[in-house]
Amino acid sequence: MYNSKVSDEYLMLSCKETFFSYFRWLIAYRDALSFRTSHYFVSYIASALLVLGGFPLSSSTIVKPLYIEFPRSLVQVVIFWNIPMHYWLKTCMCKIISEFKIILTMIKNFVTKHWRLKMKLIPVSFSRHIPS
Repeated sequence: MYNSKVSDEYLMLSCKETFFSYFRWLIAYRDALSFRTSHYFVSYIASALLVLGGFPLSSSTIVKPLYIEFPRSLVQVVIFWNIPMHYWLKTCMCKIISEFKIILTMIKNFVTKHWRLKMKLIPVSFSRHIPS
């Protein structure tokens, strides 16, 4: 026999779970939006203080919210979240790390436990850093 009370209860339970699932996602979106807008506010206050301090407007841009909210790739989010930090990491830190890249790859290869793997990785580490 068909029990309509059980099926109605199951339907109501399913609807409640679906509603609370969407509600949980809405709360997560609200929290993320709150974090992003507070970041934009602080960045625009810092940018305004830079302009008041005499820096040109072109070099005082810290954040570009449209590129973050509607990115074409995740790279744009990383770049435009904090433009001066991205520029500093790209120009200063990458130069320092690129000088030690050969040494770091050789250390990584010697730390490897298996000697057969070491013998295969040592030529690869040298050939990887030879400019072609």
